[in-house]
Amino acid sequence: MGQQPNIELEIEELPRPIPEPGPARAWRPGRPGEIQRPEDVPHGGLFGTPGPDAGFAFTLLERVELPLAEHEHRADTEAALGAIMIARSSHEGRAPATGDLEAARALTGLDERLPDDTRASMATYRKERFAGFAHDPERVKAWEATLPGSLLYADVGEILRQITTGAAALG
Repeated sequence: MGQQPNIELEIEELPRPIPEPGPARAWRPGRPGEIQRPEDVPHGGLFGTPGPDAGFAFTLLERVELPLAEHEHRADTEAALGAIMIARSSHEGRAPATGDLEAARALTGLDERLPDDTRASMATYRKERFAGFAHDPERVKAWEATLPGSLLYADVGEILRQITTGAAALG
């Protein structure tokens, strides 16, 4: 609206310029343990390899029926299966998939294609080795680190062959 010629405005009544924000200040991460460069990412031991959407492994596990032995706890077995699935998928830089679930089931003796005697011996192994895995993630990581990479990252057919022939040495 225009200014009426008969009204004089004081300096306080004139429009003021809106201040613009100043330039952004420089920022660098400075917290202890913060990853600043790719070389800072820890590798080896129990650090593992992070991958995208690792939690999807447990969504896949919820959807399947697991042929567990008597006195075997599903949560303990799921923790081991999830560790295998996450390790396989993150090794390739992707989220867990059903192929990782099949490989994890074969590695732990839960695949129906394995002979009955092999599945029975693997059930005993699971009951003894996986007991308490659901409540102790450090034990799961330590166990997963003992699995040979040639077996962990192999395709399902090769895993089934090695488990059946006894060539696979699980930790």
